[in-house]
Amino acid sequence: MRHYFSYFSIYHRFVLAVGMAMTTVGYFAKPDQSNSLKTVAEMIGAPSIVDPEQLTKINPIAEMVTGPGSKNPTVPIVRDDIFYDGIFSDNLDGKGTITWPSQQIYRGDVRGGLPHGKGNMLFANGRTYTGELSLGKLHGKGELHWPDGSFYRGQFINDVVAGQGDYTSAVGDRFLGEFADEKPHGRGTLTLSSGDIYMGEVQYGVIEGSGVLAFADGSIYQGEFTAGRMEGAGERTWPNGNTYKGQFQHDNFHGYGVAHFANGVVHEGGFADGKPGGEGKRKWPDGRVYRGNWENGLREGRGTMTFANDDRFEGQFKADMMHGLGRCYSSGAATPCTFFENERLD
Repeated sequence: MRHYFSYFSIYHRFVLAVGMAMTTVGYFAKPDQSNSLKTVAEMIGAPSIVDPEQLTKINPIAEMVTGPGSKNPTVPIVRDDIFYDGIFSDNLDGKGTITWPSQQIYRGDVRGGLPHGKGNMLFANGRTYTGELSLGKLHGKGELHWPDGSFYRGQFINDVVAGQGDYTSAVGDRFLGEFADEKPHGRGTLTLSSGDIYMGEVQYGVIEGSGVLAFADGSIYQGEFTAGRMEGAGERTWPNGNTYKGQFQHDNFHGYGVAHFANGVVHEGGFADGKPGGEGKRKWPDGRVYRGNWENGLREGRGTMTFANDDRFEGQFKADMMHGLGRCYSSGAATPCTFFENERLD
């Protein structure tokens, strides 16, 4: 008679963290995974490709070289330990190389002494950027690589990751979709190296809204998410034929729902923390039906057990067994009866 729901419960928490060393972009993971992932809010926040104070030191270079006879100089210009070398007009428009004291190096198009157009940036920490820039900032389409092998391809707006983008972490986790304020935001697809895949809505780096989560084991959840967890109305299916449709809270069945098992058992009613709780009805394929109270996945308290031959017991249950006083019905006749751990005593 015992039929625990614990194996049917959900213990997965999903946190988006795509791991951008730029600051962050996330992926979701189960709490017990050894490679539990960082939250997105920790990591994104791309620094300006050039320190603002250093940027202000470039324009004086343009002033220094302007004037008669200064058109298209090819000799390096040095000021405040910043080196500028290339082919440029009096206003430092053209192509060249800028090297800062930190050994940050830019090669590419220049306007007014600032990186502008297309170019390549090598950061002192080993990161590299290739793509479009506007007046010293990452702006437009570009590609950013980290020393650990992770990289981002997509849109930048004024040094901020925004728009469509594609990020892959060092371990192969990937987020493809929309970004805003340097975080995944909007809709996208997150593919983990473990084989789990999420497709749906993301709010500032956290799975939030509606989506579909396909696990590597073949199980699927489709429904609502809140703060990276299955929360609200949803449906979970397993390859063995088990299904649950109803309310979720903190990744668990919680509230009203209907569970179908591959062995033909159907449970309908209240759930609490992933197990039947409160009023509920369970039907077995052999014709038995129980209606009554459940606690921690077990029949507990008052209920009615009807058997395939229409005999039934109405009374007390304990630890999933008929236990205590009640009334027994057989062939239309009702008699008082007492059970102890499913054994009738009278």
